Amino acid sequence: AVLVEVYTPLCGPCQVMKRDVLPEVADKIEVLTVDATKNIEALTNLQNSIGAISSVPVLVLFKNGDLVDVHRGAMTLDEVEEFIGE
Repeated sequence: AVLVEVYTPLCGPCQVMKRDVLPEVADKIEVLTVDATKNIEALTNLQNSIGAISSVPVLVLFKNGDLVDVHRGAMTLDEVEEFIGE
């Protein structure tokens, strides 16, 4: 399974998740981050799968290469663990 966070450097909640929340689940799931200001190709590919990304953070969960779920907005550690099924 892979968890992708779409973020921007100026997004405070994104930075909190990237620094404090996502490292806590990295031993349970592969975590990838996509900077929406620099990774335009990856962002476009994600938007083709999930629709427009108009605000960040966005978490996208894939299992066995298939899109499983999308969450828009910041999450606590407990919420992320529930989101990924841990």
